[in-house]
Amino acid sequence: MRIIAAILALAASAGIGAAASAGLNARKKLMQALCSDARAICDRMELTSGRLCDMLSKLPNESTGALWQGFADSLGRHEPAAELWKKCVNEQRSDLLRRLKDEDIASLKALGEAFAAAGRQAQLNRMKLAINELEARHMEAGEDAKRKGKLYSSLGVLMGFAAAIMIV
Repeated sequence: MRIIAAILALAASAGIGAAASAGLNARKKLMQALCSDARAICDRMELTSGRLCDMLSKLPNESTGALWQGFADSLGRHEPAAELWKKCVNEQRSDLLRRLKDEDIASLKALGEAFAAAGRQAQLNRMKLAINELEARHMEAGEDAKRKGKLYSSLGVLMGFAAAIMIV
């Protein structure tokens, strides 16, 4: 009976470590998708003179589609685009964006300033600055996933072994 309890403790601890590591990888993947979407919007803004809401609706990324679609749907209201963007980010914070750190959210909200700029060239300039910031956050997420992911997985297994030894 003790051996079964020890095996269960080991499995549970290893699972907790793996889940923490998976959370870091999910943050990295989400930041990568957001950067890709922002670059696609910027490219479309440079190449076409279409409306922003039309550009947003054509984004192919399934993992972040709810954020962009929510923003595209809210455009046209009598509120500044930057405020609408911040509201959309806040609405998705507990769902789609739950894996992001506060600093990631702040960088994402800064993208809204690009949407609010007067003139296409000013929008493009601000968009490129925001993309650079998002890419820096993505690089940090990748480093965290690599460094802390191994740590969390290893700690989970080690804690499981410690618990198993204490049980037996």
